[in-house]
Amino acid sequence: MNKKIVLFSEMDDQSTAKVLRWIIAKKQDVCRINVDDELLSVRYISDSCVVIGTSFGEISISKEDVVWFRRASYYSFFFVEKKDDFQIRIFKLQEQRDAYESVLNWLIIHNSFVANPLYNQSNKIAFLNYAKELSIKHPPWIVTSEKQKVVDFHKIHGNLAYKSFNSLLVQNEKNIDKNITGHLTNKGVMALPDRFNSTIFQKYIDKKYELRIFYWLGNIFSMGIFSQSDSKTTTDFRNYNTQSPNRTFPVEIPNSIKLSIIDISKKLKIDTGSFDIIVTPQDEFYFLEVNPVGQFGMVSYPCNYYIEQFIADNLIKML
Repeated sequence: MNKKIVLFSEMDDQSTAKVLRWIIAKKQDVCRINVDDELLSVRYISDSCVVIGTSFGEISISKEDVVWFRRASYYSFFFVEKKDDFQIRIFKLQEQRDAYESVLNWLIIHNSFVANPLYNQSNKIAFLNYAKELSIKHPPWIVTSEKQKVVDFHKIHGNLAYKSFNSLLVQNEKNIDKNITGHLTNKGVMALPDRFNSTIFQKYIDKKYELRIFYWLGNIFSMGIFSQSDSKTTTDFRNYNTQSPNRTFPVEIPNSIKLSIIDISKKLKIDTGSFDIIVTPQDEFYFLEVNPVGQFGMVSYPCNYYIEQFIADNLIKML
């Protein structure tokens, strides 16, 4: 059996698809396992291999294969069966989860891989704590579910940026925001309910431009984004303006910032990640967060970095 590359991902992740096409173009065996596949199941685990069932048939993974855990989190909602006995539903769900996690554990022990799924979850608080430990500049922050704490924080730091842990948590002056970074003025702070779900609040930092940086095993690809000139994207460029997109450009960042990215990646034990950094009008670099499974196509194409080809070549070299 030929050695192959195994990609764990999600069905709608186009970055995975483009890396896969590059691997095929280079005539290397490759297969993809989508964690949100409704027919995903663990068929077999032994000392020599594991076998995963998918919508496209069975996939056998041996110890010689190379694995990229692009997105490997278990999608539990597909496995909840509609039965009256709630305890049976939970038991069967846990059984499937345990079997899947056994496969991940087997692969981590036996295979060469990129992006350990044990550390591949976005954790902004861990990131901020390590940033402080490493003396990496970042905005002052709190996590709270109480309006009064936000009021007190606002009195010290002025306008605030905020982000929920999940999808719909904090109200602004008009409505409920999505899971992107929002901006709170004094009026917005006063309009908050007394209690809400726990949310991250940070001092709002004015920016000259922002950086989206993709990190892969010590390699750094940097893109600048002029998002501050558009009111729709000035707080979070992901609130895209499709009619008038932000200008983006490749940028060479200082070596000190590169070293900070490498240091914090080692602390977080992540092999890959998309970093968000603000550059102020005074040319100071403020780290905001890192997403270990963040997108990189939006950095690759505008800057002609060909990250997808780079990743394909890197995985092939690992075989």
